[in-house]
Amino acid sequence: MNKVQIKMAKAIKIILWVVLIAVLISVIIAGLIQIPAVQNKIVDVATTFVSKKTNTKVEIKNFSIKFPKTVVIEGLFLEDTNMDTLIYAGSAKINIALYGLISGKIDISTISLDDAVINLRSTKTDPLFNYNFLITAFTGSTKKLQTDTLQVS
Repeated sequence: MNKVQIKMAKAIKIILWVVLIAVLISVIIAGLIQIPAVQNKIVDVATTFVSKKTNTKVEIKNFSIKFPKTVVIEGLFLEDTNMDTLIYAGSAKINIALYGLISGKIDISTISLDDAVINLRSTKTDPLFNYNFLITAFTGSTKKLQTDTLQVS
């Protein structure tokens, strides 16, 4: 074997090891996410993050991930800034495109709500809906609607 073939063989071995390690890490993470204690920790971190970010109460009673693409949330509660129920869902099933997660996007194909209550409101004086605080909290800015008045003479 010449030097080029030896270097090619080493490069192929390195690439195969990297791919094998990436697959093993993915399998380990997928396995860990199936453990209820890990799922509970994910729920605690997520609800604490959203509560602090929005300054509202967020609760999730149970959370499970069913691979490859279904997330089931039970007992989802989110209040609005007036301490009213914005959304309550006894059960929410969300189908997420797996390819989207790999590419860093969340592509939701379907959402199914059971035993749900959703309260959306706006007033004549404030055209923004009561869920606008979520948009503001996660984007950092709000675009208010500008109303133009038409004067007829």
